[in-house]
Amino acid sequence: MEKFAFKNREAALILVTQEISASELAVYHHRLHALLLVINGLSCQQVAGLLGEDTRTIHRWLTRFEKQGLDGLQNSKRTGARPTLTTRQMAEIRRYVLKNPGRLTSKSRLSKWDGKLLSEYLNSKYGVVLGVRQCQRLLSQMELPARVYDQRT
Repeated sequence: MEKFAFKNREAALILVTQEISASELAVYHHRLHALLLVINGLSCQQVAGLLGEDTRTIHRWLTRFEKQGLDGLQNSKRTGARPTLTTRQMAEIRRYVLKNPGRLTSKSRLSKWDGKLLSEYLNSKYGVVLGVRQCQRLLSQMELPARVYDQRT
């Protein structure tokens, strides 16, 4: 039988890879296939090449399988990084921003909240140092009315 030739191999590879990572069950089955290939005599390097994984990843899956059985092939719960600001602090900040329209500019005009102003406020009030861009994202996430938040900056 001759080798199958895909019309667009790269697109097929991307599609299948996305499908594998789309669900926990698909990821689990992917790892089971890796395990099965090694059990049948392929090396970690060969399996990694076939499945598009790093050799160390395959080895880590096998080690987890040896220690924990099939449960070792499941994804463990990830906590992620702790938020810099608590939910309570975010609520306080939103209330403050809504009550206090901004600051006076050098031309005695009231400016709206922007990333720079929020960054300065967070540093002075909470001792939290966040960049201007991150503060712009926070303002955007707060879904503030246009009269309060300058979305252009």
